[in-house]
Amino acid sequence: MPLFFSALLLSIAASSDCLVIGLNYGAKGIRITKTANLFMAAICFAGTYFSMLAGVGLALLIPAWVESLVGGLILILLGGYMLWGALRPHLGAVSRSDPHQVDADQSKAIELRESLGISLLLCINNIGIGIGGSVAGVDPLLTSLLCAFFSVLFIGLGNWTAGRFARTPAKLLEIGSAGILILLGLYSLLQI
Repeated sequence: MPLFFSALLLSIAASSDCLVIGLNYGAKGIRITKTANLFMAAICFAGTYFSMLAGVGLALLIPAWVESLVGGLILILLGGYMLWGALRPHLGAVSRSDPHQVDADQSKAIELRESLGISLLLCINNIGIGIGGSVAGVDPLLTSLLCAFFSVLFIGLGNWTAGRFARTPAKLLEIGSAGILILLGLYSLLQI
């Protein structure tokens, strides 16, 4: 699989929670400001990039076949966990971020200072995916940049379209993202 395509699929899967966040907040009538959205993308970039650098360092210590095995297994396990969380929403991290609690000043908008908690939730997801992806051989910088791009795009798109979509499309996106991670993991295992 070409490196760009792998990075693209991995970043879309890693950023799918951003669409869910955007939809969730928009459905409650809470707008995510552009500044907050860009801040969340910067945190997403940093978390993904540094976790992928850790994965690259780990990959240098192990033989190539073990690298493919470990990276593939990490992606499959993370995909399985995401799939389980999508099918049982009370277990997912995204469902724990209540828009009304995050909007502390009740302004109906998430400003920069209120976006840190959301940013950290989204970043935690990208750390595991980043380590697995880089161990599997996906480019760290390209993937991190794409994650930041899709973070901005998906949060903005989800927030803007919240009134037009029900919860079902967001649930399908979570399931699809989990499937992408599992397929990338299986592809990595086939490289052994």
